[in-house]
Amino acid sequence: MKPIVNEKIDMELHYEEIIGRLRNFLGLNDDAKVARALNMTPKALGSHRTRGSVPLKQLVPFCKEHEVSLDWLLTGEGPMHRGELAALRKSADSADPGVVTEFPPGGKRGIPGEPAEDDRTGRISGMLTKTAEILESQTIYRTALASNINTFHQALDTETKLEQLARDNLDLRNQLSEIKERLAAVEARRTEGGQEETG
Repeated sequence: MKPIVNEKIDMELHYEEIIGRLRNFLGLNDDAKVARALNMTPKALGSHRTRGSVPLKQLVPFCKEHEVSLDWLLTGEGPMHRGELAALRKSADSADPGVVTEFPPGGKRGIPGEPAEDDRTGRISGMLTKTAEILESQTIYRTALASNINTFHQALDTETKLEQLARDNLDLRNQLSEIKERLAAVEARRTEGGQEETG
């Protein structure tokens, strides 16, 4: 399968920060040398700087060749080298053999793929590991997963806001009901007072 490389990723990429991390990795302070390391001309790299874009088509093969984590290069998060993440995962797995990183065949409620409550930490750890692997890959699955994560996050955020609006709406209805009761009581007293005067 041919990797998909898209220069317009759904995240804010900062040219100066990314090229700065690349300069640090290479031990260079000259953009012309950085451009050559990326198999680009200095003019082409300068064009990316002017546009504020990142030369992903050159960064991806560079990262593969030098075992640099593309995630670290783009965001500054996580380990610098690709192998470090795998080593950390392996170390974490061997450090606590009781942690389950795969789903059990059936869970507490008998739902396939649903872990028992005791396995929740292992399940989350396993899912995060798998998610990280996919997001570090340079495949269409990375793009699809990133898009789905953003969509689910927006849906969750929207749902949270809707729940708050429903609570606010209920509070307003209760307040309106109280106001109507008070208004009815005031109206009743006014009516009683008017009848006494005329009687």
